[in-house]
Amino acid sequence: MSEKILGIIRVIGTEERKLVNELLFFTPDRMVVARTNGGRTALSVGISYGGTVGAVIGILATLAMRKGIIESFIIGCVCGAGGAGFGAAIGAIIDKTRRKEKKEQTPEELLKAENNFDMLYSEITKVELKKKWSGGLEIKMELIDEEIEGETYWGKWVATDIPEKKKATIEDYENILRPIFGDKLSVKK
Repeated sequence: MSEKILGIIRVIGTEERKLVNELLFFTPDRMVVARTNGGRTALSVGISYGGTVGAVIGILATLAMRKGIIESFIIGCVCGAGGAGFGAAIGAIIDKTRRKEKKEQTPEELLKAENNFDMLYSEITKVELKKKWSGGLEIKMELIDEEIEGETYWGKWVATDIPEKKKATIEDYENILRPIFGDKLSVKK
């Protein structure tokens, strides 16, 4: 039987100085962290490759028409921008599909993927939910890692949204976290 999902929060974290998009799945006993992309989204790859391919095609086409270098450059830039836009659209669809697929998986299925992991609530000693000056929302969790001789460290994410809500407020995040963490949760509005 599968664990019940109590809530899902979409976040941005960092790993080795790269931004990574993740989903935090909250179950009755643990939090499962599932990576939806690893720093390079399909969107960014689509823009890069689409722009490059479009620019090359534009330049080659204008050279074949025996246009000058300036005309080739301008048409190459226009085609590159068009290719980047097309690549971005395809990439956005792929990224959205990946997130949807993750939400439909069970915690056990999520943990089979590389880079996904779980944290037992008994290992989490403190949770802070704090509104940032930039308008974002930060979630910090203090963890005690028994595998590293009880060392304490912080997990830190920037919350981007709650999949079931159009515009989530700090209260919406608190409504997911408070029943799970109780007095361990502090909220700074």
